[in-house]
Amino acid sequence: MEQRDRVARRKAPKLKIKEIVIILYLSEQGTEYSHKDLQTLLSLNFRELDNLVQKLIDNEYIKYTSYGGYIVTGKGESFLSQYNLSDFSVIGSLKDDHRYINMKPNFLDLYIPKDFKFKI
Repeated sequence: MEQRDRVARRKAPKLKIKEIVIILYLSEQGTEYSHKDLQTLLSLNFRELDNLVQKLIDNEYIKYTSYGGYIVTGKGESFLSQYNLSDFSVIGSLKDDHRYINMKPNFLDLYIPKDFKFKI
């Protein structure tokens, strides 16, 4: 028990994963973000995304600027730094060519039932 107390543990973030992705995306894109891209990325409709953005504004992770865009605040930047996410690229992860394994179909592995009758 004492050993556990000595080990410094990092608390889990209080933000949900979609909120973290929004902060990461805005941090990377700056004011050049696309609302539609965020909707597609997070599989949300306009209202759902707007609610998440408003929650992040209320909690001061992002703010709306006078020239019509969202930016990440100091609190949002320190959150990303705290969890070592400052260098993470959402856009780079989406464009990564190694996301999918290129597997060729092997028709020898197909299961054909014993009593299967092929009729045309």
